[in-house]
Amino acid sequence: MKRLFLLSTVILVIIGCNKKGANSNIDNQIEEDTTSVQIITEICGVPFGASYDEAYRILTNKFGEPVLYEPQSFIEFCGKMYSGIHFDAIIFGFQSDSVNTYMNGCMFTIKANLQEEANQKLNLLYDKLAEKYEMKEKEDDNGYYYYYGGRSPVDNRKDGFMLGCFLQSSGNAVKTTGVCPVILKYGPYDYVKEEF
Repeated sequence: MKRLFLLSTVILVIIGCNKKGANSNIDNQIEEDTTSVQIITEICGVPFGASYDEAYRILTNKFGEPVLYEPQSFIEFCGKMYSGIHFDAIIFGFQSDSVNTYMNGCMFTIKANLQEEANQKLNLLYDKLAEKYEMKEKEDDNGYYYYYGGRSPVDNRKDGFMLGCFLQSSGNAVKTTGVCPVILKYGPYDYVKEEF
């Protein structure tokens, strides 16, 4: 179980790397096309950009004590209900500029042991999100679908969330076996602007 949560945290960091568009004409076109798309401003009652202390207070009032936390870095809850769905883990991430902290991401994970089970849980989450957001769909080489929607609170040209399954298997295991968690990931959003 701890391996799944550690892997989830790693996935949150790896998947969250977004590239900036190099062509300003493309950026302007994207901006015009996204004006009607909803910007994601909060999750679980916590505004994105909130300080670690503010988020910790709100989240512990909502979910109780976290199972893991690292001050100024992340807060993790296990086995919690949100929006009528049971999640095996909910992890809130933070960014710091060495003076202030900002909640810059959140990841919900649901454990699934087979692709069929993962697809059912993915569809459940998809239906919930589709009530509020328009989504784009992509398919990977393994036949898994990923969905993107909403807009980042810090850059309305970037997607606000990603929903998908992540097959974890050893060696040449068939894709219908192994652990296949369903992950809904918001961010990470870049509140701290660091440039060279």
